[in-house]
Amino acid sequence: VDALNMIQSDGSMKVRATASQTGAENPLKVYCNLENFAAGANRVDCEFRVDGKYHMGSNEWLAGTVESKLLRVNRFELGKVRGGAEFKNKTVSLNQLMAGDFFKVNGKLIFGETRSTILSGSWSSAMRDLKEWSTFLRWGDIPAQGKMSLSGTVKGTLKTPEHKFTFAFEDLAWKRGENAGTSAPEKFSGGGTAEMSNKMMSALSINLKDSKRGSINLIGQANWSARELSLKANFGDVHTSALSALPPGAVPQGKAGGRLEISGN
Repeated sequence: VDALNMIQSDGSMKVRATASQTGAENPLKVYCNLENFAAGANRVDCEFRVDGKYHMGSNEWLAGTVESKLLRVNRFELGKVRGGAEFKNKTVSLNQLMAGDFFKVNGKLIFGETRSTILSGSWSSAMRDLKEWSTFLRWGDIPAQGKMSLSGTVKGTLKTPEHKFTFAFEDLAWKRGENAGTSAPEKFSGGGTAEMSNKMMSALSINLKDSKRGSINLIGQANWSARELSLKANFGDVHTSALSALPPGAVPQGKAGGRLEISGN
């Protein structure tokens, strides 16, 4: 393949590939360059290559290793990609695919099914600063600081995927403005889980604790299509400064406990 190009309005994917066909097992090389390529709601920039084997016979299949230059998603630098890939029996398999030290992915895509392409997989991330997550996921300027790791599984089809997420947090706190004073905000650590399918997030559960036995427990769900939200939070022995992004002098000082419910759209 000398040139297989997919041109978008402001992005492109360009592919070149070579493979011998002289025996049962033949060398294979694939080169791909993505420039501002739209993949769903994301934009991807990356140049990568696959070195592997093209297996001929009654059941043809491809297998090789993937290496790339710097991968950028939504202008966020994830690092260089490396790992294994295979296409066999209408199935694309990704094995220990790493994006720098940010993500590790294992997964499968099964083509040729009548309902939709089937997918299954798992992935995990390193503990990274919320600023990095905000850039990568395009959250904008969020009023929090700290670190988060995210892992999960996916199954179902490309049309109706079902996700399960696991979160972990470290040193989570509200951001404070320039006039917030010199006192350090109370920081929380903990984790949680959530499920998502059909544009609905369900079974959200997050549990956080600070260094002084304060706790925040959050459960809820959200329907993105209907723009409906339901959250319930229980907190106990939490310093009031940890519950507000306002300067300490702007809120009453002391420990607090209670329950907060938010619902609507």
